[in-house]
Amino acid sequence: MITASSTDGKVKEVMLPDGTKVWLNQSATLRYPKEFSESERDVYLDGEAYFEVTKNRRCPFVVESEAMRIKVIGTLSISSATRVNKLAEATLIEGEIEVRRKPR
Repeated sequence: MITASSTDGKVKEVMLPDGTKVWLNQSATLRYPKEFSESERDVYLDGEAYFEVTKNRRCPFVVESEAMRIKVIGTLSISSATRVNKLAEATLIEGEIEVRRKPR
């Protein structure tokens, strides 16, 4: 797994193996594999991030956090997906998402 973090209060841009672009807000951490599987593209987010997901309906893009699991087709902004408060907010910009709350 690769870990990307934003530091010094700056937004960090990350390019994932499938071409998906992610902008991590300050103090955010993203974990993702060096290569995605053929059946699913899973990443783990702690913090705030903006995703421009490369479309591939045969291979869903999934963002996991402490509070929820989001299957994404399109552009997504996620805020407050942190371990501390176990709350999350997802804003769909374009496309579609499927959100599932994780049990507490």
